[in-house]
Parts: sequence; structure tokens; C-alpha cells
Amino acid sequence: MSEAIFVGRKIELSLLNRLLLQASEGHGALVFIEGEAGIGKSSLISQFKELASRTENAKQMRFVYGYCYEENGEQNAYQPFVEVLSALLEVNKTASNLAVMFLSILRETGIDWLNMIPGVGSVLGASIKTASIASQWALGTNNNQLKADSLANQYIKSISKIVTKYRPMVVVIEDAHWIDESSCNLLMRLAKRVTSLPVLIVITCRPSYLIEEHTLSKVKNELLMKNLISIIPVFGLNIEETREYIVRRFGSTMNQYLAEWLTIISDGLPLFATQYLSLL
Repeated sequence: MSEAIFVGRKIELSLLNRLLLQASEGHGALVFIEGEAGIGKSSLISQFKELASRTENAKQMRFVYGYCYEENGEQNAYQPFVEVLSALLEVNKTASNLAVMFLSILRETGIDWLNMIPGVGSVLGASIKTASIASQWALGTNNNQLKADSLANQYIKSISKIVTKYRPMVVVIEDAHWIDESSCNLLMRLAKRVTSLPVLIVITCRPSYLIEEHTLSKVKNELLMKNLISIIPVFGLNIEETREYIVRRFGSTMNQYLAEWLTIISDGLPLFATQYLSLL
């Protein structure tokens, strides 16, 4: 689906907007957006962000992103959450007062996290060495487990203070099917706290990757049992939505059978449909 043309997803957007409204009132949430590659998860978030930018409190609101990576996701402990903090500092680097405020919060409540942010913390930064140390903390002895708990507590305290400056804040963790175990444990802890914070945490993932043994699958199932998360499944476009896209892109249906044919051969997959139309 072209970023300039967005069709469908009314139910999904309605749910996201409702959760955002609740977060703005101090009742945050954690939501999983599930769908296979090319189905439009990122496009859905982009449209959600665009709609949120038109609301009354848009000037206070922040969308920040953290990413999980296939090539090193399991090796870099806490990678997406380090990126979220880094993105916050990056967004506000031109506003010196805000930058000082965020750095002050991290020095006070999250000094270990500050040392993991590239270009901000110590010489180690967020290198593999730092990630390896964090991973050892999370997976080691009882004493190391206490250190992992300390990291989680630091993050929760820091993010709790930060989000009060932006009501609400939307934290997006992309491609969580590649998330590391330490981040999963932190996500579990955060899920229990967000209901009293002005923050909406959005997790995107491919459900086919979440086999029963996957750490994220276990976390998701436990959170579901505790009614601490919402799940938004993203499916392919139907014929009417495909037809709407064609009309908006080309000014006409082009052919009365094109939308139906394209929906069938692409199985409604927006990425396939838009790329195929680009070849015509």
C-alpha cells in the first residue's frame, strides 16, 4: 500500500485511537499488531500516527520506535528498548531544555541505561560488549538476576517520569518476532505498569514466527490470561478495498475485473498488489 494512499483498516484504526485516548487519560495499554510480511502493519502504524497528529494534544505527543533485527536480535540484549531511549534523546536534541531534562531523568533513575545509549553513555555505549553484559545479568545466577531486576526497575522508573512530559507517548517495537529474551522479560514487567501510565506500547510481529517455544509467545499468552494486552490481527485487503486503492491511484477502476483478479492472485497482500500495479 503506497504511503500516500491508505485504504481500509477502519476497525483497526478505531481500536488504536480508542487505546490512545485512554492512554491520554493516564490509562495506558499494550497492543500486539499481528500480520505476515507485507500485510501492512507498518502502514497501519503510519496512518495511526498521521491521524494522531491531527488531535488536540498532538504537540505534546511523541511516537518513538525501537527495532528488533533478525541478524542479531537475540544477541543484543534490550536492543529495542535502548533504541527507544536513544530516539527520545534524538528527537529532542534540538531542544536543549528537553535534552537536559531527559538526561537528568536517566542520570537519576536509569544510569545503567544511559551507559548503553550510543554517543551518550560511556565508552562502551550500546556495543555488543555492553549487550553481552546485560544478557549475562539477565540469564546468570541469582545475584545476576537481581541485576536484571535492577535494570528493569530503572527502565520503568525512567519511562514513567518521561511519559508524564508527553501525554500520551506511543512506543512502537517493530518486528518483535526477533526480540531478545531480556527485552521480553522487560516487556512483561512494563505490561503490568502501563495501565497507570499515559503510554501506549505497540508491538508488531509475524504470528507464524511465534512458535510455542518462542519467548515472546510465552509472554503474550501469559499477558492474555491476565487481560493485560489487546491483539489486532491484520489481514489482506478485500476486493472493495483493492478497488478503492486502484481508483484513488489511477482515477478509475481501469478494468471492471482488475480489483477482483488482483485481490485473488495477491491474496489481498498490499505489498504485492502495489508493486504489481507499479509494473503495469
